[in-house]
Amino acid sequence: MENPPPLLILVPASFGAAFLLFAVIHRISRRNKYVGRKVPEAGFAWPIIGHFHLFAANKRPTHHILSDMADKYGPIFRLRLGAREVVVVSDSQIAKECFTVNDAALAGRPESIAGEHFSSNYAAFALAPAGPLWREVRKVVVIELLSTRRLDALRRVRQSVMKTSAQEIHRSWLAAGKKGKSGEVAVMLDMSEWYWKFVIGTMFQVLFGKLHEEEWSRAAATVDRFFSLLGASVVGDYLPWLRWMDIGGYEKAIKEAAKEMDDLMEGLLQAHKREKAGKSKEEEDFMDAMITHFNCNMEIANGFDADTVIRSTCTVRMS
Repeated sequence: MENPPPLLILVPASFGAAFLLFAVIHRISRRNKYVGRKVPEAGFAWPIIGHFHLFAANKRPTHHILSDMADKYGPIFRLRLGAREVVVVSDSQIAKECFTVNDAALAGRPESIAGEHFSSNYAAFALAPAGPLWREVRKVVVIELLSTRRLDALRRVRQSVMKTSAQEIHRSWLAAGKKGKSGEVAVMLDMSEWYWKFVIGTMFQVLFGKLHEEEWSRAAATVDRFFSLLGASVVGDYLPWLRWMDIGGYEKAIKEAAKEMDDLMEGLLQAHKREKAGKSKEEEDFMDAMITHFNCNMEIANGFDADTVIRSTCTVRMS
């Protein structure tokens, strides 16, 4: 039997040695980085993947696992999820300090593949890093969606959607009554589906005003897919050097859904621009308010064009 060429032995051996050296250096550099910090890191972290295995191998709810870890490591500790670090806080006083004394340090948002594509590279304020754009668009959102005046004005929207939902249930009951005996008709109602339609219908009217049936059906299907992908766990988010592999095909699906959502928002935006001149202030929806604000304050786009910020912000507001 012939001996294998030395090169065939050296190549895998070199890769193995390089991998072990990388893991050791990575671990040492992380330890040096946190010298002097008092936040402890939970034990049993593995190289590369960190603490992921503690959750993957445990069938219990995540909050139960974190509760047990808090009992062991204290009210504040660190976890490593691949290349990302998270701090777990289970004490109300520490949590208060995080959002008061240290609010500036925690104002940033972690980047993600879904966030990058669904917000047009972080043009949406809810996913944008803290800065001038975030602060300015946040003001518009607070005034046009969350202020007491606006909530009172939107009461008619909630009433309208509730009325429509009740009428749909009544129509279902009447249709079932034609097939069954009088007085013995029962209609099964999927409350999860009903509640989903109610919430989405309300948000659509708040953001865009009334939609035609065809527009509503298309928008609802697009948003449903958007939500399912927005909450997906993508390997590339935690191990960035594997992003190019697109394990599971999530990034491809996210790009397709983001394109569908962007096309939907572009159509709604152009329709709003055409119809805006004939609307009174009371008839304006959130997209109208964004258009008005950017027409008067074009400089706040912060490197993005106004249309991109409006589309992205309306997309993320649905979540």
